[in-house]
Amino acid sequence: MPACAGRRRQGLVARLVEGGSIAVIGYFMRPMGAGLRALFGVAGILALIPSGAFPGAVVTDVIGAALGAALIAREIWLVRLRAKVRPALP
Repeated sequence: MPACAGRRRQGLVARLVEGGSIAVIGYFMRPMGAGLRALFGVAGILALIPSGAFPGAVVTDVIGAALGAALIAREIWLVRLRAKVRPALP
């Protein structure tokens, strides 16, 4: 494996650990309810299962990364949408 691929993998793992941290803290860009925290927790756990743990474990990494990315994108989108709807105070 090329060195740059290893660095990309480490960066991805760091981002996925953030997903688990979001679940524990309960805040990303705004406070979150229990359901959303649980989804972030599931995404973090799935993403951190070692790819050699069992046959097909790579799939859990992909699912966890996709779920985490989708949840983060959703939160960013909602915060930006609400900022547009709410006019800034003078």
